[in-house]
Amino acid sequence: MELPPLRTARQRVAVASLAMVIASMSACSSGGAAAGSSTTVTFISWGGSYQEAETKAWIDPFQRESGVNVIQDSPTDYSKLRTMVEAGRVSWDVVDVEGDFGLAADSKYLEPIDYGVVDQAKILPGLASKYRVGIELYSVVLGYNTKALNGRVPQGWADFFDMNKFPCKRAVQKKASSGILEIALLAQGVAPAQIYPIDVSRALNELDKIKDSIVWWDTGSQAQELLASGEVCMAAIFNGRAYAAKTSDQAPVAVNWTNQVLSADYLVVPKGSPHRESAMKLIAYIISPGPQSRLSDYITYAPINSDASPNPVVAQDLPTTHLEGSVRFDDAWWEQNSSAVDQRFQAWLLG
Repeated sequence: MELPPLRTARQRVAVASLAMVIASMSACSSGGAAAGSSTTVTFISWGGSYQEAETKAWIDPFQRESGVNVIQDSPTDYSKLRTMVEAGRVSWDVVDVEGDFGLAADSKYLEPIDYGVVDQAKILPGLASKYRVGIELYSVVLGYNTKALNGRVPQGWADFFDMNKFPCKRAVQKKASSGILEIALLAQGVAPAQIYPIDVSRALNELDKIKDSIVWWDTGSQAQELLASGEVCMAAIFNGRAYAAKTSDQAPVAVNWTNQVLSADYLVVPKGSPHRESAMKLIAYIISPGPQSRLSDYITYAPINSDASPNPVVAQDLPTTHLEGSVRFDDAWWEQNSSAVDQRFQAWLLG
């Protein structure tokens, strides 16, 4: 999928556009208490600076404009979502997930997105499907702490795996589908267009070079803290977390954008959501042009609505400014291979 370039000037979204979203909400909520309708909805995301940005750009305005109260929690936990659904005791309504969740393999745990409420007309190609809808574009980049590296600058992923040149700790997300296998192949010189299908053995052999120097992280906030504190010198980290470490934490953090691994976050609704109608209204609001335009005011992730205009002040910190040489995370390949690859990855971790 080729993504459109960022706009060079910020456009203000017409009041009429926002009014249509709110009018749609009002229409859906009128006429009595329909099943799944409520003035309360739960929103689950990944915590830290990312969820703070979501709150400022999306959740707080939605509450003010719709009158629906949003209860938040974190972090997203796929196992917990599955357990809730299997037990028939679902308390979550809208859940922010990464690209490895919400595909056909997860369908028994999810409600179909109601595209009668959620307008997919302006969503970028490939980011709206039966059980999930995209909300922002991000990438996994090489973030580094300039103080920890004493002024030395890594030039790309090959340096991430060079323990002789950079003898220090690295931070990596502890899951196979984090982009780290793609990164390992990029470090070996595999061309971005040739990454898939992933040669798992080759990637794990490359990871052997740094295995003893990896500090594993589970959430983006952990990666941000590791890099900002200097506990690690480099991190395979979400670009928005690296930006937050540099700006919010005022840490000596920089980014090398070479061969970024580009992906998206999505929203899903667990099957049996107690407030399904309100969940769809919240999703409809989040993907509309105004809220999509606001997100980059608070964190450097790019919008998925083609009518949205990200903040030009942070254009150089958005992944869509650095598309040349990037690798698009192949969700379809991972859906077919995730179980087998994860088994090999877990065995490698224990080996």
